Amino acid sequence: MIIKKKNVIVYIKSILVTIGLMVSFDYINSQNSFFTSLLENSPFVYAIVFIFLSRYFKYAHSKLNYPTVYYQKIISILFAFGTWFTSIYSPGIPSIMNVVRSPIGAIYSCIYIYTWFVICENLQKIMAHTFFDKQFSFKNNEKTFKLSVVFERYPFMFSFSLLMFFWSLVALSAYPGVFMGDSMDQVMQYYGYFNMKAGHPVASTIITGWFVRLGNLISTGSFGIFLFTLFQVMIFSLIFAYSLSWIFKITKNRKYTLMLLIIIMILPSINGVIILTTKDILFSAFFLMFTLQLALLLMGENKYINDLLYMASVLGMMLFRYNTKYFLFFSLIVYLCIFILNKKVRKTYFKIIGITVLTLFLGNMINGYLVNTYVIEQPQPNRREILSLPFQQTARFINYHENELTQNDKKIINNVLDYDKIKENYNPRLADPVKRTHDEEATRDEMLAYFKLWWKLIKLHPVTAIEATMANHSTLLNIDKSKNQYYENGVRMDHDYLAERYEQAYDELGLTDKSISLKLNQVRVTIYRVIDRLPFLSQLNNYGFHLFLIFVFLGYSIRNKNVKLLSLLLPIIFLVMTLVAGPVTDGYLRYLLPIIVVTPVAMTFTVISKRQELENY
Repeated sequence: MIIKKKNVIVYIKSILVTIGLMVSFDYINSQNSFFTSLLENSPFVYAIVFIFLSRYFKYAHSKLNYPTVYYQKIISILFAFGTWFTSIYSPGIPSIMNVVRSPIGAIYSCIYIYTWFVICENLQKIMAHTFFDKQFSFKNNEKTFKLSVVFERYPFMFSFSLLMFFWSLVALSAYPGVFMGDSMDQVMQYYGYFNMKAGHPVASTIITGWFVRLGNLISTGSFGIFLFTLFQVMIFSLIFAYSLSWIFKITKNRKYTLMLLIIIMILPSINGVIILTTKDILFSAFFLMFTLQLALLLMGENKYINDLLYMASVLGMMLFRYNTKYFLFFSLIVYLCIFILNKKVRKTYFKIIGITVLTLFLGNMINGYLVNTYVIEQPQPNRREILSLPFQQTARFINYHENELTQNDKKIINNVLDYDKIKENYNPRLADPVKRTHDEEATRDEMLAYFKLWWKLIKLHPVTAIEATMANHSTLLNIDKSKNQYYENGVRMDHDYLAERYEQAYDELGLTDKSISLKLNQVRVTIYRVIDRLPFLSQLNNYGFHLFLIFVFLGYSIRNKNVKLLSLLLPIIFLVMTLVAGPVTDGYLRYLLPIIVVTPVAMTFTVISKRQELENY
């Protein structure tokens, strides 16, 4: 009787999860009925899914003896809701209320959220069973194919050569390069078309300009952009190869390291992004180096070269992204607490804290020198850059609850933001149209009054505040379909303002596109989008899934009271928090590249964190 009862539970769970996987909000605005438009009609496929799930849940009930604790369940709930929010906003539905106000929509939403909660829970159990079990070991002495033997002898050179070759082909197909919104602004600031500002890291502006100048000395500005693209590819290849050589040294497993190498090489979210002309690429490379060196320091690696590489990575991050000091500051607070409370690790954390603070001080000095030497206008980054979150929530309050605002409330908002413009230009998925209206000259009292009103509105309408944030950033917590956005353009882009001046700069600096490259870009992006729809590859290419893995590792570190693993993961978590405070993450891979590239290091360190073989690497 007990067995039958368990089978009934398994079948009910299988039915609910199958229905949840069938639910789609893409056609909710179609002419079909609300009931049928929420279900994708693929009965044969989902019949197979049901059979698989019923068998899997029976197996999991008896074999996966790893019940998750409450904070691991919070992780599953968080990503289940994130996936649900993304599935609603992606087809253009403005609010979750459009779905849940209908009883059918509310029921299907509950089933959908339950489905992804179950999936997240079982993914955590599978990883715990596979990687964190006491019997698991990376060591593998089996004979394998000859190429892996070459890798074993020369892991760094093998990895570097393969990555550099493949990624250079990708870069060549996009000759001379791929610009995004800020790329040409930085080039024009370097050449004096615009006054140089500190809105972009000055080091990034100077280096980009240097390569354009070098290209014009040799041939054309386009050739300079291609050289800069190859420079980024080389830096990434070197740091990834160095990371993989350390992973192999620690794990002593050829197959595992080669698998990571192949995945890193072919993932569109990496090779399609490192060819962008933007500060975020070199920052991501330095962030990878920082994470690896931090792991080595936590493992007790005390070589002088590792200390230098750690300092160089922190310095590199500071020169290419201003938010570096924020996520490092919060990390240092936690490290200081560990230093005070845990006597056993004081020596390690004293060293980490000391060299981090020293490098932060050095980085501030260098950034200050660059600003004083080169910046003509706006010597500090705009205040608006860290206020996207409250500004976007304010815009949504106006659009959904304007009738509750008094004339005084509107005046308070208008002192900080252009009330009429943000009401008209509010874009749920992008904060730039709202934050651009911010008055940087707003006084301290005006800002204080604004924040008091903002907090009052949050308490009155918490769901609206959550929706404003999730519309911007829910894809961070989405583990279903990838929402990646790719660039098909070359170096020339359309500009809404000062178009003639941009065209003049393009012509005078010799920045032109090749028609064959633009066609190849379209082919390449088409392949990327196909990969984003393939099983397994789509998840590997989804930054939300990478972040899910990071949170799973975080839950594991808390559960096992692994302070060193927690210390490695915290800078990643704090970096994500700074991104949430920014204008957008929805599909913007250049912002999420750091999370993707550090996952192999974080995963390896998590798996070996309880292994005896760590002591003998």
